[in-house]
Amino acid sequence: MKIRKAKIEDAAAMSRLVKRTIVKINGPYYTKRQILAWKKLVSARGYRKRIKDGNRYLVVAEKKEMIVGVGIMNPKKQMISGMYVRVENIRQGIGQKLISALEKRLMSLPVNKISLNSSLSAVKFYQCMGYEKIKKTFTIMNGERIPCVLMIKKF
Repeated sequence: MKIRKAKIEDAAAMSRLVKRTIVKINGPYYTKRQILAWKKLVSARGYRKRIKDGNRYLVVAEKKEMIVGVGIMNPKKQMISGMYVRVENIRQGIGQKLISALEKRLMSLPVNKISLNSSLSAVKFYQCMGYEKIKKTFTIMNGERIPCVLMIKKF
């Protein structure tokens, strides 16, 4: 398995993987309306735009030429904005490798902390990666209030 920078041609596969992960992993934690609002944000078109404009740094985990994970960060905000692993590949270390790759990239900048808004389903994962819970919060996605947990890792 390798982690690499996402390419424009990865966008459709990234979108499919993320949508499926949102439903399968986060379904028990959120309402159907919240899941639908969240899924609308992860279109192939949106990923192509993010890859092209360069304001975000996107990586993929690839196994046997198949994308099995996606990681997204906003370097200017020193924030990881998403990490998703293919449902069939969870608990294989892929999420850890994606987060480590994003952290490594951020640490090449003058930062002393990284923040993220964890989904309710991923809080324990991020704690194992050294992130500390700061507070329960929410984000607005397509008009829906989506509960999450603000977490920070200091260096």
